Amino acid sequence: MKALHLGIDGIVIALEELCDQNKIAGSRGQAHDVLDEIQCVSFLSFLHFWKEVLRESHDAQKHLQQKGLSLANCAQKMKAFVAFLSDERDALVTQ
Repeated sequence: MKALHLGIDGIVIALEELCDQNKIAGSRGQAHDVLDEIQCVSFLSFLHFWKEVLRESHDAQKHLQQKGLSLANCAQKMKAFVAFLSDERDALVTQ
């Protein structure tokens, strides 16, 4: 997900080049369909949303794998993760 988020500009450029090649060949091609989809607002919104969610999920998993972690500390981390998910969902809907 991180690679997709960081490389989206390069991906768009590559797809545009493929679309130009397809125009020369006289066909629309799958590259044009993919380009249309990744440039829509919902795709870009979800890309940003999932990048943040997966980052936070990874952090929570690493925290929960610590040796000697108490059950109360685990519960606290999971509550924080659930609150983060709720906040991110609300922010995405608002935007």
